Amino acid sequence: MFKLIYSADLHGNEEFYRRLLKKAEDEKCSAVVIGGDLCPKGGNSVEERVKIQKKFIENIMLPLFKKFKEKNKNTEIYAIMGNDDFKANLNVLEDSRILKSIHNKSMKFNKNINIAGYSFVNPTPFRLKDWEKPDFENDKGPLQLFSEEIRSAEKESGTIEEDLNNLKKLSNPKKTIYVIHAPPYNTNLDITLKNNHVGSKSVKIS
Repeated sequence: MFKLIYSADLHGNEEFYRRLLKKAEDEKCSAVVIGGDLCPKGGNSVEERVKIQKKFIENIMLPLFKKFKEKNKNTEIYAIMGNDDFKANLNVLEDSRILKSIHNKSMKFNKNINIAGYSFVNPTPFRLKDWEKPDFENDKGPLQLFSEEIRSAEKESGTIEEDLNNLKKLSNPKKTIYVIHAPPYNTNLDITLKNNHVGSKSVKIS
């Protein structure tokens, strides 16, 4: 039987990663899927924060995965970044042979199913904008909490709607598992503490 384990928003908590991998091993999972927000927060300047996250990926996360893979050779690890992860470090994931980075890609998951990933989220009120795009053309985002935004990579054009339409062309949507960091709008997954729905409308209708 093909079994997978899914988690997201681990935010650099090493103990949470260890628990996830332990559970995957105990359950004899065929795949571990991590849906974004991989890295810890911290640091002052953008450069410092990027370095902190890169250090976590290279010195903690990937070594944990490597050790896991040595004991569980047939278990694949799939991951995407989330809106709290600096895009400048995406190449570290892309270059890794330990996990499969699936943002904007579709890969064979098992004999009959593909897996595809997407990291961008609809606009938030927060400063880091590396992984934000509007749902639709001319969409206006929420009021911003900060006067200045920060980025570690060049801003990408287009909308989430356009990207998801292109992603669906890579494999049969009826036979594809989509790992998308943004929750669908107006569901149990996108409710804030103030009972506001903040998810993606384009994810909802895709």
